Parts: sequence; C-alpha cells; structure tokens
Amino acid sequence: KGFRRIFSRFEKLDVMFIAFINFALIVEGLR
Repeated sequence: KGFRRIFSRFEKLDVMFIAFINFALIVEGLR
C-alpha cells in the first residue's frame, strides 16, 4: 500500500510536469 501511495504521488507530479511543459510550449508559440 505504501508503494501505491508513493506511485500516486509521482503520478500527480507527472501530471503537473506535463501541464507545465504544455504551458511553456504554448507561451513559446505565442511569442
């Protein structure tokens, strides 16, 4: 169970990371 908890936390981090990359790409495209 502990492993799954850590995994879910990493999944959330991954989603945030992907969202940040997408935002950066959009900003670069608008420039």
